[in-house]
Amino acid sequence: MTEFVHDVTSFHWWLGVVLVGVLINLASDYLKPRADGILGSLSTWYATRTVERRLERQQRIDRYIKDKEYRYYLSHFENGLWIKAIIFLLCGAIGNMCAIYLLHGRHISEIGVFFVGVGITLYLASTLSSVVFVKRILIARAFEHDIAEARRILDERPRRRTEAADNA
Repeated sequence: MTEFVHDVTSFHWWLGVVLVGVLINLASDYLKPRADGILGSLSTWYATRTVERRLERQQRIDRYIKDKEYRYYLSHFENGLWIKAIIFLLCGAIGNMCAIYLLHGRHISEIGVFFVGVGITLYLASTLSSVVFVKRILIARAFEHDIAEARRILDERPRRRTEAADNA
């Protein structure tokens, strides 16, 4: 602790801090306009992509409301995504267990380079399987939200007609 206090109170430490602060300030002044231009173009691209995705989602919801066959297809597709996600999760877990069994506590000379390669491959495959699992879950959740929104709209429609008839 005394060494830290000595370092902080030294002239060289303060000179270094001030010098680094000035250099960071100069670098930020130089880089900020360029970074603003790059990030501004990314922001425009992101905004247009977001608008396009919202439009696609609204079209999916409208089609779900109007087309009964599409409702069946989308529900079936969502269930398939959940099933595939669970399969990928199980494959990842099995691959991970096999990799741990092959590699845990053993030296390469005991099991051979081939089996080390197999273990590493199983581990990487299980990692990839986990990534695919997460992606499938996210896609399924997005479809689930679309279906829930469309069902909410469908449920409100008869009420509107009934309320209009009651008011008349």
